[in-house]
Amino acid sequence: MKITRKQLKKLIKEELNEQFGGSQLTPEQEKVENMCFELADAIHSMGQSNPEMTDAYLQVLRAFQQAGVNLKNLTMLV
Repeated sequence: MKITRKQLKKLIKEELNEQFGGSQLTPEQEKVENMCFELADAIHSMGQSNPEMTDAYLQVLRAFQQAGVNLKNLTMLV
């Protein structure tokens, strides 16, 4: 049986939530988290990027920035 990266992440998250007393995220935050995992999987599956997608990538980065994410710190984690 194969398991996708998304399924694996979900299983790990559920196990950690069970061990440490439940999720600390709001339903909206959980939705964003799940969508970020889906986006990461889609980008990974896409393979090589297309320069025509630059606007889409910028839109995502702007959304992170507007949400208060420090992009400099975030890029240092990669």
